[in-house]
Amino acid sequence: IFNITTRSGSNTMSGEVFYLVRPGPSIDAGNPYAQRDLSGNQVKDGFQRHQAGVAVGGAIVPDKTFFYANFEQTFDLKDNLLSVPQLNVSQTVRGTNNFSFASFKINHFWSERFSSSLRANVGLVGIERQGGGLEGGIGFPSSANTQDRNSVLIGSQNIYTGENFTYEGNLQFSRFRWNYANPANPTSPQVFVLDSSGNNALAVLGHPGYVFDDVENTINVQQKVIMNMGNHRLKFGAELLSADFALTGGGNPNGNYTVQLNGQQQRDLAARQLGSGFGINDIPSDVAVLNYSIELQPTSFGKRQNIISVYAEDLFSVSSNLNLTIGLRYDYDNLSVGGGDAGDLDNIAPRLSFNYKLDEQSVIRGGYGIFYDKILYAIYSDALQQNSTSAGYRQQL
Repeated sequence: IFNITTRSGSNTMSGEVFYLVRPGPSIDAGNPYAQRDLSGNQVKDGFQRHQAGVAVGGAIVPDKTFFYANFEQTFDLKDNLLSVPQLNVSQTVRGTNNFSFASFKINHFWSERFSSSLRANVGLVGIERQGGGLEGGIGFPSSANTQDRNSVLIGSQNIYTGENFTYEGNLQFSRFRWNYANPANPTSPQVFVLDSSGNNALAVLGHPGYVFDDVENTINVQQKVIMNMGNHRLKFGAELLSADFALTGGGNPNGNYTVQLNGQQQRDLAARQLGSGFGINDIPSDVAVLNYSIELQPTSFGKRQNIISVYAEDLFSVSSNLNLTIGLRYDYDNLSVGGGDAGDLDNIAPRLSFNYKLDEQSVIRGGYGIFYDKILYAIYSDALQQNSTSAGYRQQL
């Protein structure tokens, strides 16, 4: 769980600009071990990073309305080796990782007691698989693809502080798209090329061979009230988390081929010196096709998950040394229906804790509670993806 508070502006205008560069081989010492980039993927010689950013904050209306904006851009340049001696290919293939992050926040004070804030965060991430490999590989640039992770979050917070109570209302919308292999050639089949012996792979060309494109749109509404009544501090809250998921997944709708060159075809391709430009259209039309598969029914599926939570809590100061906390929480998750016809309606969770101060240096704490885990959407999604109720599938069973 990440809990992030976006920085706010003030009456004083301030900002910063930065640029950071790792030039790469021009100054890097040699290293026989692979390192990792910001995305966790391994990189070696030829790696460069360029990172720049700008931030500025200040007052729109002094003492009332403030803003803060930030933008950061990172480019990772990385080299792979494309090595296929049988085709006279040995080339460096360059790829780029792209990280763009932006945030913006406005704070407004309606009065001394009432304030509001609006914030937005945007992240655009593209991790390129350009072909080749750290020590050599047979994936040609025509089979390149990019893992896209794009997100946007917009949140509003409103807080009112009275004499003996505090109200907080939050509303948040987020969107996340994870296209795991966005192909450079989306309409192409995938072709896996074997040499004339059939024992060695020479090339991977075209489409990455599968589709995994996931989108999540989430709305989160929170309402909280805190009341102080003598020795009691009462807290009441309610929350709705509604997430709509959609996944397109499966094999390649353009088809996946495994082909084998004969000796003459392999020698002809090597003589053409195609290098990294070797593509599907360069494969002889009379090549032997050993295997072919195609996704006949690309599937798109999803579900909206709604989680409703309400709770009440009393922090009771029994004495200057003893605090008791008594609470009750209820959660409902529409995916908890499982294989039944009705949801799980009995998730009532009492909680009790105490905090006793023995002296200035010693404290005894204890507690008891019942907690219900939320249903992970991935469990539901995997069931949908790996199973089917279609007539054809049922007939096969």
